[in-house]
Amino acid sequence: MNDKEIIALFNSRDQRAVTELKSKYGAYVIAVSQRILGDRSDAEECENDAYLAVWNTIPPENPKDLGAYVFRICRNLSVDRLKHNTAKKRSAETVALTEELAECDSAEDEYIQGELKNVINAFLKTLKKRDRDIFLCRYYFSYSIKDISNNFDLSEEYVRTVLSRTRAKLKEHLIKEGRI
Repeated sequence: MNDKEIIALFNSRDQRAVTELKSKYGAYVIAVSQRILGDRSDAEECENDAYLAVWNTIPPENPKDLGAYVFRICRNLSVDRLKHNTAKKRSAETVALTEELAECDSAEDEYIQGELKNVINAFLKTLKKRDRDIFLCRYYFSYSIKDISNNFDLSEEYVRTVLSRTRAKLKEHLIKEGRI
């Protein structure tokens, strides 16, 4: 079933929508959540919470990319769960990811409202495909440097260099666009 058909099921409040959504994106959603949380049961809870959030937001929302929509919701829920689970002890990997993007993340409220999304998407389109894929694997899907280097058959140092240069370019782009 394609995304438009699944969205139509949500709009008509047909419970099959959740089943179809899970069938199409469930494996990816759980993988993203588990990479962030490191715990299968927490990831499954976030997956279910994400489906509930999609159910509660469509309608009125009408996402253009259903996969990205559910991934974003699940990722945000997973990060929130991780913050809750580690309120007194911080996950070193999450802190590292947060610190790496801290220079570029001064406009979080705009991001939530969707205004910054277009600026970042425009920036991502300027990157070489491999650099964009590395950046998304790290900061959207929370892959480790080691996993990225293995997946792309690159050295870890090269991946770090690509990420560092891409963050610098993103910062320049955000400054140029008046976002920071």
